[in-house]
Formats: sequence, C-alpha cells, structure tokens
Amino acid sequence: MIVTFGVGVPIRELSISPNGELLAFIAPGNGSAYEIWVSSLDGSYLQKISCLGFADVRHLAWHPDSQQVAFAAAQSVGSPLSLYVTSWVNSNQCPQGNNQRQILEVNSTQIGGISYSADGNTLYFSNDSLYALDLNSNTLSAPLTITRGIGADFGLSVRTATPNVIYYLQDITIDPNVVQEGLLYGIDGITGTRVFEYSSPIYWYDWGITHLLASAKDAVYHVNPDTLVGETLVFSTGTLPYAVYSPDETHAAYVKLDINGIPQIYIQTIGREDARQLTNITEGTITDLIWIAYNRS
Repeated sequence: MIVTFGVGVPIRELSISPNGELLAFIAPGNGSAYEIWVSSLDGSYLQKISCLGFADVRHLAWHPDSQQVAFAAAQSVGSPLSLYVTSWVNSNQCPQGNNQRQILEVNSTQIGGISYSADGNTLYFSNDSLYALDLNSNTLSAPLTITRGIGADFGLSVRTATPNVIYYLQDITIDPNVVQEGLLYGIDGITGTRVFEYSSPIYWYDWGITHLLASAKDAVYHVNPDTLVGETLVFSTGTLPYAVYSPDETHAAYVKLDINGIPQIYIQTIGREDARQLTNITEGTITDLIWIAYNRS
C-alpha cells in the first residue's frame, strides 16, 4: 500500500501521468469535498493539487505534458458541472500558484468523460454528445457525435498510434445499477467522421501497442483493431475485470473472483492459458487497474 485515506474511504479514477512518474486520483479533501491528488509511484510524495472544495469531482484527465490535469466539478452532487484545470507544480499555493481555474462553464449534469488531444491543444469532452474545446482560442466545436438519448458518451481516450482519432464508448446501458456499457467508436477529432467501430458491448478498454483489450461485464477480449478479430482471454470472471495490458503488451492483468468469491488480481500471458493470482485480499473490491513500467533503481 502506498496511499490510504482510511478504511472504507474511496479513491477513484486512478490515472498514470503520460511520463509514467506520477499517479493522479480523486480522494477526500476537507469536510464533504473531494479533490484531485497526485502521488509518486512509491507514495513518498503526496500532494492535493486542487482546492475547489466541491462535493462532486470527476473525469480527471492528464495533459500530455504530465503537469496539468483537467476535470469536471460541481459544488454539490447533482448540480451542473463545469470544466477545470489544475497543475501539481506549485500546488501547495493553490489556486494562484498552480493556476487552478475554470476553462468552460458547461452548466450540465451530462458530462461523461474528458480527454486531451495528443498535442494538448484540444480538450475533448462529452456533454451527451462529444465536443472539442480549442484551448488556444477557447473555441468550442459543434457536436462531433450524435447522442442516442440513453446517456452521455463516456470512456474518452486518444491512442498513440492514431493521435488524430478520439475514441469513446456510446452508451447502451440497460441496467445502470450493474455497470455502464457502450459500443467503442473512433472519430476524426476535427471532422467527427467515424473511423473505427467495435460493436460488442463493453464497459472498459485499454489500448496496447498494437491491440485492444476489451472488458465486458465478466469477460476479457484481446482484439486486433484493424480486423476486429479477437480472442477470449478470460471468461466468467464473476466480477468486472478492468483488464489492462502490460507495457510491452505481452501480458494482461485483470480482476476475477477467487474460489471463495473474493475479487483478486490475476496476470496472464497473451495467447496462453497461464493465469496466475497476484493478490490475496480477504474483503473489499478492486478497480482502476494500471500496469506501470516501474524501475525501482
């Protein structure tokens, strides 16, 4: 364990910085507030980098420079959200020192996700449909996607191999009490033209070097994005697997129930049936897996 805010206190939306040196996450601030925090990989550095004092904070996204984080926030749960940015640099002097500020008053409760473009000049976000905010001119695009009226697009990401494409999950959720599910699409970040479609319902995905790791409610698929041909890596996980690739894409890590019905982390070689249990927890849940290339030296 490297960071804790107490037993039963949630830490949400764990995310690694693009340079692989810092973790960002949402955790309690003062009173009922939640804030953005960052830590080093070993937990020796821990810093609160936002200071809004708001009760609803979500959808954090790292800037490609690994210094700035964008997020959505509202003063109270259920209130309209707006978009903010903050930085871990000089964050002990928040908000002036690290230039925490609102960048767009969206005034909506339907923000489903946020992602920077590969060059950091555009912030994509969903407000039911997908939009692009030009951070240099503060110009907002017309809708890039057409909503189906079920829920906001979510799970936004930009892939290194296709930097001009924004990927997202179009909501097809049937039972929101179980998990939010979607179909994975990719569109040109400027024109909105659809260039990718994976039409199997998933709730979570991870891009590797060349392949896609798609997590359904109780199964994981290793998919070639060019042919859309995939192999089942694991099925009947009994819980949401949150599968991620190793940095070299030779292995995958995922969550699966053990023989006692307790969620554990397993790793498995891609293309083999050699799953190995890594954890041995006795209670609780596991979410937000990240596989980090970590050199202890």
